[in-house]
Amino acid sequence: MRNLGKNLVIVLALIGAGFFLAWLRFRPWLGREGGFTDGERRYTGASLQELRYAVWDEPEVLPATVNSAEAEGRPALSPDGRFLVFAVGERGLNADLWIAELIDGEPGPARPLAALNTAADELAPVFGEEALWFASDRPGTLGGLDLFRAPYRDGFFGPAEPAGAGVNGPYDETDPAPLPGSGGAVFAFASDRPRGARRDFDLWLATPADVTPLSAVNSPFDEREPAFAADGGTLFFASDRSGGAGGFDLWRSVADRGAWLPPEPLPGLNGPGDERGPAPSADGFSLVFRRGDPADLFRARSLELFPVPGRPVGWLDLAVLAGLLLLALLAWLAKRWETMDLIYKCVLAALVLHALLLLWFRRLYPDRPGIELPDREALFHVKLAATSAPSRAANRAFGGRLDTERAAVVTAEPVRTRTELRDEPLAAAPERRVERAAAELAPAPERRGSGPAPTAEVVAAAAAPDLRAPAGERQPIFAPAP
Repeated sequence: MRNLGKNLVIVLALIGAGFFLAWLRFRPWLGREGGFTDGERRYTGASLQELRYAVWDEPEVLPATVNSAEAEGRPALSPDGRFLVFAVGERGLNADLWIAELIDGEPGPARPLAALNTAADELAPVFGEEALWFASDRPGTLGGLDLFRAPYRDGFFGPAEPAGAGVNGPYDETDPAPLPGSGGAVFAFASDRPRGARRDFDLWLATPADVTPLSAVNSPFDEREPAFAADGGTLFFASDRSGGAGGFDLWRSVADRGAWLPPEPLPGLNGPGDERGPAPSADGFSLVFRRGDPADLFRARSLELFPVPGRPVGWLDLAVLAGLLLLALLAWLAKRWETMDLIYKCVLAALVLHALLLLWFRRLYPDRPGIELPDREALFHVKLAATSAPSRAANRAFGGRLDTERAAVVTAEPVRTRTELRDEPLAAAPERRVERAAAELAPAPERRGSGPAPTAEVVAAAAAPDLRAPAGERQPIFAPAP
């Protein structure tokens, strides 16, 4: 029991080092530590399906070839990517289906879909597997809007017929959405059929066996225009429930092991007005929907995300691992030698103190205000210019006399910039007279040695050099010492 504390420290340090080493080794497989990025920002999420529609680019309005002064209704994209079908007009005012061919992803001029239009209303189109589904109150319905489907193949539409036995009734059945891969046997739709005292629109799921409400996504408000993604794992719809940006908003629910998760609004697409009729593309990276009053068609593209690599193992990770191993070693040495006990206790106290400070600093924020920098207009710049080497050499040659004279001139005359000197007209240099006082020539001392003595003219010429020589040719004259 004497070394119980040291034994406990040894065990905990070794266990911590083992777990930390295992975390460093298997960190790339424990999740997306680095998250995802679109090149500008980073995003995190639990799964690829949740991330795929988490980031949308700014929606753009479709061209005037499809949008007009009238209200454009729910859009539908054909599975082969060739056509865009949408409704034009309001219910009760002979709303019709229109079709536009997509050329390089852009819709061309729209025209009425005469093969399916009638004098009644045709609304809420959507493409399924080799069929176009829509809602209509044409003669022969069971009451209100009923669901219809028309065969579609290579740009041609067959005659429409009621969709799904036992689905249509005396109330409104609209906004069909066939489940991909079911062959049209399973589809969702919206209906205002009564459920007790409620008469709002809810989403329903029709199968060959029965028709049941989608309780996981329904609310006491209206749910309209369901649409499945191409893989069937994501359900888009419009709702005016609380929690949105205002009016009808676009919502999304993801399937998780056969159950729909609670829906969430689509970030970046909803606004204070109405956003309705989501139509995802076959590749899942664009969404066409209607917005505004009167409504126009818009398109938003999902941003492509790339995984960000996690942080590599660095010196800090190695320092933590080394610290744990060092602590275990010191505890073991302190058990064998009492002289190591003091070092062990100091290291243990330092580790505990640093850990507490680290936890405290994580919650500590400076409250001092930031430093206010002056405006750029208040700043000034100082430029230093070095004196050229030839000038310094010339000054030294004359014994510093020119430095004194230049300092006097600089003090008396203001400094002019290079621009002022360049713009100043060249003036004629003033004439300077060089007056020389008549120097009395002393008789030359007698020279010892042979040879004739120099005459007076030679002595005067040697003492007075010709000052009319060019400045570049003048050199200082140093007389030899006698």
